[in-house]
Amino acid sequence: MYRRGLSDLWQALFGQRREWSAMVRPPSRKGVRGDGPTGSPSASWKVPIDVARVFEVGRRVDIMVGQGAEGRVYLSRIEGMGDRAIMAAMPMERRFFVPLADGLPVKLRLSFAGGLYYLETKAIGYRFHPLPVVFFDKYGELCRQENRRAPRVAVFIEPMESLLARGGGWHGLKMTILDISAGGFLFVGGESVPPGLLVRARFELPRFGQISAISEVVRVEARSERAHRMGTCFSTLTDRDTDRISRFVLRHQMEMRGKGLGR
Repeated sequence: MYRRGLSDLWQALFGQRREWSAMVRPPSRKGVRGDGPTGSPSASWKVPIDVARVFEVGRRVDIMVGQGAEGRVYLSRIEGMGDRAIMAAMPMERRFFVPLADGLPVKLRLSFAGGLYYLETKAIGYRFHPLPVVFFDKYGELCRQENRRAPRVAVFIEPMESLLARGGGWHGLKMTILDISAGGFLFVGGESVPPGLLVRARFELPRFGQISAISEVVRVEARSERAHRMGTCFSTLTDRDTDRISRFVLRHQMEMRGKGLGR
Protein backbone atom coordinates (compact mmCIF):
# COMPACT_ATOMS: atom_id res chain seq x y z
CA MET A 1 0.00 0.00 0.00
CA TYR A 2 2.85 2.33 0.88
CA ARG A 3 4.66 1.76 -2.41
CA ARG A 4 1.46 2.11 -4.42
CA GLY A 5 0.57 5.41 -2.75
CA LEU A 6 4.07 6.74 -3.28
CA SER A 7 4.01 5.70 -6.92
CA ASP A 8 0.66 7.45 -7.49
CA LEU A 9 1.96 10.65 -5.88
CA TRP A 10 5.12 10.63 -7.95
CA GLN A 11 3.20 10.09 -11.17
CA ALA A 12 0.79 12.91 -10.33
CA LEU A 13 3.62 15.34 -9.61
CA PHE A 14 6.14 14.47 -12.28
CA GLY A 15 4.03 12.85 -14.96
CA GLN A 16 2.58 16.19 -16.06
CA ARG A 17 5.64 18.19 -17.11
CA ARG A 18 3.83 21.45 -17.90
CA GLU A 19 2.06 21.68 -14.54
CA TRP A 20 5.23 20.84 -12.60
CA SER A 21 7.46 23.20 -14.58
CA ALA A 22 5.24 26.07 -13.51
CA MET A 23 6.00 25.27 -9.87
CA VAL A 24 9.77 24.85 -10.16
CA ARG A 25 12.25 27.17 -11.85
CA PRO A 26 14.00 25.85 -14.98
CA PRO A 27 17.13 23.84 -14.20
CA SER A 28 20.42 25.65 -14.03
CA ARG A 29 23.88 24.18 -14.18
CA LYS A 30 25.16 26.74 -11.70
CA GLY A 31 26.62 25.05 -8.65
CA VAL A 32 27.41 21.69 -10.28
CA ARG A 33 30.51 22.64 -12.22
CA GLY A 34 33.45 20.28 -12.07
CA ASP A 35 35.88 22.91 -10.81
CA GLY A 36 34.31 23.22 -7.33
CA PRO A 37 31.57 25.26 -5.70
CA THR A 38 31.54 29.03 -6.00
CA GLY A 39 32.69 30.76 -2.84
CA SER A 40 33.76 27.54 -1.15
CA PRO A 41 34.95 28.39 2.38
CA SER A 42 37.66 25.75 2.47
CA ALA A 43 39.87 23.79 0.13
CA SER A 44 38.54 20.63 1.79
CA TRP A 45 35.35 20.92 -0.30
CA LYS A 46 34.85 19.86 -3.88
CA VAL A 47 32.03 18.87 -6.23
CA PRO A 48 31.74 15.07 -6.48
CA ILE A 49 29.66 12.76 -8.66
CA ASP A 50 26.17 13.81 -9.68
CA VAL A 51 23.25 14.32 -7.31
CA ALA A 52 21.21 11.34 -8.55
CA ARG A 53 23.92 8.83 -7.64
CA VAL A 54 24.48 10.23 -4.14
CA PHE A 55 20.81 10.82 -3.23
CA GLU A 56 19.45 7.40 -4.14
CA VAL A 57 15.95 6.34 -3.10
CA GLY A 58 15.88 4.74 0.34
CA ARG A 59 18.97 6.42 1.73
CA ARG A 60 18.82 8.26 5.02
CA VAL A 61 19.32 12.02 4.78
CA ASP A 62 19.62 14.80 7.37
CA ILE A 63 17.71 18.02 6.65
CA MET A 64 19.66 20.89 8.24
CA VAL A 65 17.82 24.17 8.80
CA GLY A 66 19.44 27.28 10.31
CA GLN A 67 22.70 27.61 12.25
CA GLY A 68 23.95 27.68 15.81
CA ALA A 69 21.71 27.10 18.81
CA GLU A 70 18.62 27.92 16.73
CA GLY A 71 19.48 25.38 14.07
CA ARG A 72 17.52 22.20 13.54
CA VAL A 73 18.54 18.83 12.10
CA TYR A 74 15.68 16.59 10.99
CA LEU A 75 16.08 12.91 10.14
CA SER A 76 14.48 11.87 6.85
CA ARG A 77 14.73 9.46 3.92
CA ILE A 78 15.00 9.92 0.16
CA GLU A 79 11.72 8.86 -1.45
CA GLY A 80 12.23 9.83 -5.08
CA MET A 81 14.29 11.76 -7.63
CA GLY A 82 12.82 13.73 -10.53
CA ASP A 83 14.34 15.84 -13.29
CA ARG A 84 14.19 18.97 -11.17
CA ALA A 85 13.51 17.92 -7.59
CA ILE A 86 14.44 15.55 -4.76
CA MET A 87 11.56 14.10 -2.75
CA ALA A 88 12.13 13.23 0.93
CA ALA A 89 9.89 12.04 3.74
CA MET A 90 8.46 15.02 5.65
CA PRO A 91 10.45 15.46 8.87
CA MET A 92 8.85 15.17 12.29
CA GLU A 93 9.39 16.91 15.60
CA ARG A 94 7.68 15.85 18.83
CA ARG A 95 5.46 13.49 16.83
CA PHE A 96 4.18 16.26 14.56
CA PHE A 97 4.99 16.69 10.86
CA VAL A 98 7.13 19.73 9.98
CA PRO A 99 6.16 21.19 6.56
CA LEU A 100 9.10 23.29 5.35
CA ALA A 101 8.14 26.67 3.88
CA ASP A 102 8.53 27.18 0.15
CA GLY A 103 11.90 28.83 -0.53
CA LEU A 104 13.42 27.95 2.87
CA PRO A 105 17.24 27.51 2.55
CA VAL A 106 18.39 24.09 3.76
CA LYS A 107 21.34 21.72 3.62
CA LEU A 108 20.80 18.05 2.86
CA ARG A 109 23.49 15.85 4.41
CA LEU A 110 24.09 12.25 3.46
CA SER A 111 26.84 9.72 4.17
CA PHE A 112 27.99 7.90 1.05
CA ALA A 113 31.13 6.06 -0.10
CA GLY A 114 33.12 6.96 3.01
CA GLY A 115 32.40 10.69 2.92
CA LEU A 116 29.82 13.25 3.95
CA TYR A 117 27.93 14.95 1.11
CA TYR A 118 26.13 18.28 1.48
CA LEU A 119 23.62 19.79 -0.92
CA GLU A 120 22.92 23.48 -0.31
CA THR A 121 19.45 23.98 -1.72
CA LYS A 122 15.94 25.13 -0.79
CA ALA A 123 12.50 23.67 -0.17
CA ILE A 124 10.14 24.07 -3.12
CA GLY A 125 6.94 22.50 -1.84
CA TYR A 126 5.34 19.72 0.20
CA ARG A 127 2.36 17.36 0.19
CA PHE A 128 0.49 15.60 3.00
CA HIS A 129 -1.52 13.14 0.86
CA PRO A 130 -1.30 10.36 0.04
CA LEU A 131 2.04 10.47 1.93
CA PRO A 132 3.72 13.41 3.72
CA VAL A 133 6.75 14.44 1.67
CA VAL A 134 8.88 17.53 1.06
CA PHE A 135 10.42 18.61 -2.26
CA PHE A 136 13.87 20.20 -2.65
CA ASP A 137 15.50 21.90 -5.61
CA LYS A 138 17.88 19.38 -7.16
CA TYR A 139 20.18 22.04 -8.62
CA GLY A 140 22.08 23.37 -5.61
CA GLU A 141 25.70 23.37 -4.43
CA LEU A 142 26.79 19.73 -4.03
CA CYS A 143 29.94 19.30 -1.95
CA ARG A 144 31.90 16.48 -0.37
CA GLN A 145 33.77 16.80 2.89
CA GLU A 146 37.10 15.05 2.62
CA ASN A 147 38.20 12.62 5.27
CA ARG A 148 41.30 14.48 6.40
CA ARG A 149 40.96 15.60 9.98
CA ALA A 150 40.96 19.20 11.14
CA PRO A 151 43.65 20.15 13.71
CA ARG A 152 42.44 19.35 17.22
CA VAL A 153 43.69 19.94 20.74
CA ALA A 154 43.11 18.24 24.08
CA VAL A 155 40.79 20.07 26.49
CA PHE A 156 38.76 19.34 29.60
CA ILE A 157 35.44 21.15 29.28
CA GLU A 158 32.23 20.37 31.13
CA PRO A 159 29.35 21.93 29.14
CA MET A 160 26.88 24.22 30.85
CA GLU A 161 24.17 22.36 28.94
CA SER A 162 24.30 19.03 27.14
CA LEU A 163 21.31 17.22 25.66
CA LEU A 164 20.64 14.10 23.61
CA ALA A 165 17.95 13.91 20.90
CA ARG A 166 15.90 10.78 21.44
CA GLY A 167 12.23 9.81 21.17
CA GLY A 168 11.19 13.07 19.52
CA GLY A 169 12.64 15.32 22.25
CA TRP A 170 15.81 16.47 24.03
CA HIS A 171 16.98 14.69 27.18
CA GLY A 172 19.79 15.46 29.60
CA LEU A 173 23.19 13.90 28.82
CA LYS A 174 26.17 14.26 31.13
CA MET A 175 29.40 14.73 29.17
CA THR A 176 32.94 16.05 29.37
CA ILE A 177 34.66 17.27 26.19
CA LEU A 178 38.18 15.81 25.87
CA ASP A 179 39.34 17.32 22.58
CA ILE A 180 37.96 19.76 20.02
CA SER A 181 38.46 20.95 16.45
CA ALA A 182 36.54 23.08 13.98
CA GLY A 183 34.97 19.85 12.72
CA GLY A 184 33.71 18.35 15.98
CA PHE A 185 34.72 17.12 19.40
CA LEU A 186 35.44 13.98 21.41
CA PHE A 187 33.56 13.54 24.66
CA VAL A 188 33.24 11.01 27.44
CA GLY A 189 29.94 10.21 29.11
CA GLY A 190 28.31 7.64 31.31
CA GLU A 191 25.85 6.68 28.57
CA SER A 192 26.78 5.07 25.25
CA VAL A 193 25.27 7.07 22.38
CA PRO A 194 24.93 5.15 19.08
CA PRO A 195 26.32 6.78 15.91
CA GLY A 196 23.73 8.85 14.06
CA LEU A 197 22.08 10.39 17.11
CA LEU A 198 22.30 14.13 17.75
CA VAL A 199 23.65 15.95 20.80
CA ARG A 200 23.30 19.62 21.70
CA ALA A 201 26.03 21.25 23.78
CA ARG A 202 26.58 24.76 25.15
CA PHE A 203 30.02 25.31 26.63
CA GLU A 204 32.61 27.97 27.43
CA LEU A 205 35.66 28.03 25.19
CA PRO A 206 38.46 29.59 27.28
CA ARG A 207 39.11 33.21 26.19
CA PHE A 208 36.75 32.85 23.21
CA GLY A 209 33.31 32.83 24.82
CA GLN A 210 30.35 30.49 24.63
CA ILE A 211 29.79 27.99 21.84
CA SER A 212 26.40 26.41 21.22
CA ALA A 213 25.75 23.87 18.47
CA ILE A 214 24.14 20.58 17.52
CA SER A 215 26.48 17.71 16.62
CA GLU A 216 26.05 14.19 15.29
CA VAL A 217 27.74 11.23 16.97
CA VAL A 218 29.83 9.60 14.25
CA ARG A 219 31.85 7.01 16.17
CA VAL A 220 32.28 5.27 19.52
CA GLU A 221 36.01 4.97 20.20
CA ALA A 222 36.11 2.99 23.42
CA ARG A 223 33.71 1.50 25.92
CA SER A 224 33.96 0.49 29.54
CA GLU A 225 31.48 -0.26 32.28
CA ARG A 226 31.49 3.33 33.55
CA ALA A 227 32.59 5.57 30.68
CA HIS A 228 32.09 5.78 26.94
CA ARG A 229 34.16 7.89 24.50
CA MET A 230 32.33 9.21 21.44
CA GLY A 231 33.34 11.43 18.53
CA THR A 232 31.01 13.98 16.98
CA CYS A 233 30.75 16.11 13.85
CA PHE A 234 29.27 19.62 14.09
CA SER A 235 25.96 20.00 12.26
CA THR A 236 24.80 23.56 12.99
CA LEU A 237 27.98 25.45 13.89
CA THR A 238 27.91 29.07 12.66
CA ASP A 239 30.76 30.53 10.60
CA ARG A 240 31.62 32.83 13.52
CA ASP A 241 31.88 29.93 15.97
CA THR A 242 33.88 27.87 13.46
CA ASP A 243 36.38 30.73 13.24
CA ARG A 244 36.54 31.06 17.03
CA ILE A 245 37.26 27.35 17.50
CA SER A 246 39.93 27.44 14.77
CA ARG A 247 41.64 30.40 16.47
CA PHE A 248 41.38 28.68 19.86
CA VAL A 249 43.04 25.54 18.46
CA LEU A 250 45.81 27.57 16.80
CA ARG A 251 46.54 29.59 19.97
CA HIS A 252 46.51 26.45 22.12
CA GLN A 253 48.97 24.72 19.77
CA MET A 254 51.31 27.73 19.77
CA GLU A 255 51.26 27.89 23.58
CA MET A 256 52.03 24.18 23.88
CA ARG A 257 54.92 24.49 21.43
CA GLY A 258 56.24 27.43 23.40
CA LYS A 259 56.33 25.20 26.48
CA GLY A 260 58.03 22.44 24.51
CA LEU A 261 55.00 20.19 24.83
CA GLY A 262 53.81 20.16 21.23
CA ARG A 263 55.09 19.40 17.77
